[in-house]
Amino acid sequence: MKKVTIAPLLSVIGTLSIYLTSFILAKESKDLFGEFSSFIFLINIFMASAGMSVDLQIIRNEVRKVESDNSKEYIKLGLLFNIVLSILYALIVFFQSGSSFVLSSLLILMQFWVIYVSGVLQAKNKFLEMSVVINLANVIRLVSVYILLKLQIIPSVNSIVLLYVIIHVLFVISLVAKYKKYFYGFSDFFEKIKLERRQVFNIATISMAPLLNMIIYQFSVVVLSINHSSSELAEYTLALTIITGIYYFPSLLVNRYALAKLLSIDKDNYDRSFVFRYAVLVVIFLLFAYNLVPFFINFMFEGYLLSIEYIKLMLFACFFRLFSIPLGACLNVEEKSNAKIMIMALIALINVSFNIILIPDYGFVSAIYISIITEILLLMSYILLFRK
Repeated sequence: MKKVTIAPLLSVIGTLSIYLTSFILAKESKDLFGEFSSFIFLINIFMASAGMSVDLQIIRNEVRKVESDNSKEYIKLGLLFNIVLSILYALIVFFQSGSSFVLSSLLILMQFWVIYVSGVLQAKNKFLEMSVVINLANVIRLVSVYILLKLQIIPSVNSIVLLYVIIHVLFVISLVAKYKKYFYGFSDFFEKIKLERRQVFNIATISMAPLLNMIIYQFSVVVLSINHSSSELAEYTLALTIITGIYYFPSLLVNRYALAKLLSIDKDNYDRSFVFRYAVLVVIFLLFAYNLVPFFINFMFEGYLLSIEYIKLMLFACFFRLFSIPLGACLNVEEKSNAKIMIMALIALINVSFNIILIPDYGFVSAIYISIITEILLLMSYILLFRK
């Protein structure tokens, strides 16, 4: 029980480390933070699918007591997918900003192995070790950035990117050394993938969910970074970073500690009173955030007045997101997962189209209204699919 209790606490610490790193950079310089945001929001879109849901596949095998273990096949498919994903990301950043951030494509490959090990540990109910694997690199990044800023050794975002790559490469090497029994031989990766076409299709569609999810609420930063300066972008991304943190914690708890339970829920098997209590808590929480967050921004950051106006609008999108997170997890069953992906793909397409069309003329506020509309559409679609 003690280990289960400590594990979520470690996840909170690791997640806070991500946001504290951004907050430290925001206090240091608006230009530095704006440029960092342009980098981190773009790579997050790709890293979201880096795990290719390999952790979900391993957990499914464990929960359903599958006779044949296809973990090796999942890894080979995931590695192939991540190589393609890394090359695509490298090409995008090369044409967007030259060769400066190309090396960061290694972060996508490293993330795959982190997700794989965490999935194995979660399937074995080793929640404490899983939390360490998921979060330790984030804490190391925070401490490293803080120290180097204090020593005035970080002159640009390029230095941060290099630091991140070094940390993650060394971290994955340490994972291989500690959990080598979970890894397969190098030659195994050159064998033919022994999965049926239907299985490959199902895995590929499920793994697209995190990518589509990140596109829905972070693609606006990619478009805004093209049309606005780093200083202007900083005020928007500070608000988006805070709002992301607000609903990241429920998502973290759902996917790391309640996934097996949520996968067993269907339209005829759920606690309606719990749904009502959850809705009340969401409303109270958002009212609290609406009044507290502006005070936090004024107290912590100088020159970010527009962030307050942005975040007040973003909280409306957050309301719908806090309901779609657990509901979306319930839809990750095989009968509905493909339909869920199709819904997300359609919503993502609408979001991307509106962002490309409206942001150049209407700027930051239009990006927020687009987020609200797409979050409403996503939740309504999830509800219809759940009741089907």
